[in-house]
Amino acid sequence: MSGGDSDDERRQPSPRPRAGPDAEGTPRDVHADTAESTESAASTESVADGETAGDTQGATDGSGEEEEPGRQHDPGRRAGRLRGRLPVVLAAVTVTCSLAAAATFGLLWYSQSRTDAERARLLDEAESFAAEFTTYHFTELDENFENISARLTERYEEVYGEAYESFTELLEENKADSEGEVTHVGLAEFSEDEAVVLAFVDQTTTNVNSPQPKIDRNRMVLTFTKVDGEWKVDKVDLT
Repeated sequence: MSGGDSDDERRQPSPRPRAGPDAEGTPRDVHADTAESTESAASTESVADGETAGDTQGATDGSGEEEEPGRQHDPGRRAGRLRGRLPVVLAAVTVTCSLAAAATFGLLWYSQSRTDAERARLLDEAESFAAEFTTYHFTELDENFENISARLTERYEEVYGEAYESFTELLEENKADSEGEVTHVGLAEFSEDEAVVLAFVDQTTTNVNSPQPKIDRNRMVLTFTKVDGEWKVDKVDLT
């Protein structure tokens, strides 16, 4: 019997072992193990995503900002930048035009100022010459001739010298004196090297035949030519 009992005991199934306690004696939960596995996988994916994002963030334009997709080839964004620069360009063009206009105006003003100054100088010369030309004293004819000749061109100096010689003796015999007073001068023509001036002169004369002063109102046409930067008289017409 004992041998049969041994056979029966061997044929009886052994009881299924229970889940043993963990290292600390706490029963393990199958669901907890599953959750830990899920969290570990999620953590791995997060790390991978973070590395990918870091690589993407590193691909910037060098300024620390991410390069937006299609930024360099966006016509609308480029047009926006151009529109933003347009006021600056217009301001630069306006300033340039203003400076050019100011320079042109300054040049014209300077040129006009020089021209006005030259005209004024010429009129002063014409007034002084007309007064000296119509003023003489029979006792100072040589001095008068020298003063007049210094203000003439070489060509007209010869013409005046011939006329002076023919009148000198007559003026001395008649003891003639004359005093010229210029009442008005004006430009008839003017250029850089030539000019014509009208001079109105009251000439008071006396001589042995007319001791009482006599006033003659003369109109003189003076033609000037510039010689070595100085205005010289090239012709005198009395009307």
